[in-house]
Amino acid sequence: MIRKHQPADCEDVLNVWARASTLAHPFLSKDFLELERQNISSACLAKADTWVWETWATSSDSYRSSGARSVAYSSIQSFVDPGSGGRSWKKREP
Repeated sequence: MIRKHQPADCEDVLNVWARASTLAHPFLSKDFLELERQNISSACLAKADTWVWETWATSSDSYRSSGARSVAYSSIQSFVDPGSGGRSWKKREP
């Protein structure tokens, strides 16, 4: 399911970003990634138009954040949880 980001999603979205960034950019230091995590939290998520992708997690019998896309000014940032491969994208039932 794709839906508008809510403030309660922040920690999940940041965790997905961290896993994706660590895998995609192994040359970046942990200190740099932590600083960027803080910047994303305070600047990007607060000011950007962000959408969250959710997948069904059978282990917890609930939806969980699996990725996000943020648009701010002329910049688009997208990231997907490396562990979300092979999961089905479902429409959330009311």
